[in-house]
Parts: sequence; structure tokens; C-alpha cells
Amino acid sequence: MKMIASATLAVIGLLVVTTAAAAPTPLPSNINDTDRVFSPDLYQASCPQLPGIVRSAVRATLRRDVQITAGLLRIFFHACLPQLGAERKRVY
Repeated sequence: MKMIASATLAVIGLLVVTTAAAAPTPLPSNINDTDRVFSPDLYQASCPQLPGIVRSAVRATLRRDVQITAGLLRIFFHACLPQLGAERKRVY
């Protein structure tokens, strides 16, 4: 039971970190909202330590419970693939 509680807390923690990382940053007034493109370095200026924070949290969680990997993959693909599909519709 303790293992399940620990895994649940780890997943909740990772969700909080990824949600905070996905929150939009304020745009300068000279940039149109439609011009914003998500990229791996989107938060480089506002939070340069973010990749290290996320990486260490994920590694620590995987060391405690390797079964969390499946949940992380589900979260990643659930969040990213619909955005990719929406982006394709705009291009065509």
C-alpha cells in the first residue's frame, strides 16, 4: 500500500511540474499571440533550470518505481499528439 501511495504522489508531483512547465508565458506587446510557437527552449529565459528540475524529478521517480514509465508515456502522448494534430490542420 505504501508503494502505491508513493507512486501516486510521484505522478501527482510530475503532473504539477509538467503543468507548470506548460503554462504560457506573458508575451511582449509587439508579438501577436498567433505567432507564438512552442519549442524546447521556450522557458530558457524565464526558467533556465526547468529541464534539470524535470529531469531529476523523473529520474528520482523512476528509481523508486519503474512501473511509472507507462503512465509518463501516456501523459506525454495524450498531451502532445492532439496538439500536433491541431497544428497540421492549420498548416493545410
